[in-house]
Amino acid sequence: MTSKAAIRAEGERLLAAFVAAGAVPVEADVLQPAGTLLDLYGEDIRARAYVTDDPVRGEMMLRPDFTVPVVQAHMAHGAEPARYAYLGEVFRKAAARLGAGQRISASGL
Repeated sequence: MTSKAAIRAEGERLLAAFVAAGAVPVEADVLQPAGTLLDLYGEDIRARAYVTDDPVRGEMMLRPDFTVPVVQAHMAHGAEPARYAYLGEVFRKAAARLGAGQRISASGL
């Protein structure tokens, strides 16, 4: 099994390559407002996501992917052409037959 440090180093290498090619890096909070994700993905995502309730911020989810934060960054700041890069962990529950949940390192363009 590849170590977490090796995976992170490879992700950093990919992110640097994407940024060098003109992508704008996007930093996304690990906790995302559940309402936005539920509106876009539907209630089905609740079964696959880690959901918590914050007394101040309301219902929140551990980031299930980078799609929504990247689109929100584009809508807030825009980029022309729209080239974004991201790096970080996403969190999804595994199907019961697969065992424990998953924490996946993701990088992308």
